[in-house]
Amino acid sequence: MKFQKRDESKGSGTGSKLFLKVESGDHVVGLLRGEISTYYQKYEDGKYSVVAKGTKGATERFSVNIIVNGEDGKPVAKIFQFGVGLSNEFYRLQEDYGDLERIFIKIRREGEKKNTKWYVSVPKDQPSERQLEGLMAIPLNILDREETGPSLKPNTLFVEEEIGTITYDDAQNRIAELKGKASKGYEKFPGDDGSDEDSLPF
Repeated sequence: MKFQKRDESKGSGTGSKLFLKVESGDHVVGLLRGEISTYYQKYEDGKYSVVAKGTKGATERFSVNIIVNGEDGKPVAKIFQFGVGLSNEFYRLQEDYGDLERIFIKIRREGEKKNTKWYVSVPKDQPSERQLEGLMAIPLNILDREETGPSLKPNTLFVEEEIGTITYDDAQNRIAELKGKASKGYEKFPGDDGSDEDSLPF
């Protein structure tokens, strides 16, 4: 994962259980994972729509997987969408901390729609190597490689371990296998002091 400096002059919502939604005034702590996908959207008639690159008035947007605590309290991968401004905040963190896939990041939102402002910071509590091992085993959502926004498609899966492109059926088997590894990795992490940590410091 590598963030690039973006042109903020070109400007910056979505939800289902696959997508991470942060309300104004709230924050989330998570671990960014995998590749960064680019798409374009346009704000018109009070709502955002995904459009083709080069569409007049369109803004560049990005999607990435982020590991957060799910509704059941266990870490899960969700799709996080953001604009150029927040991408540049991640870029600045990357300059200071290096690999962002190995640290927890706190992301806070203030405001709505075109008035949204995002703030990022690095919390004090960070994952141990044992925690990271479990988090890295959590299956990621498929990000559409085309410039039409992120989606899950039952055709191919791009796996982090670089084993290549595989069929959907094989992907489901692989996901089940990875979930087994992940559950062993994150249900209880031994602390550095020898004590047990029952949950992640999200």
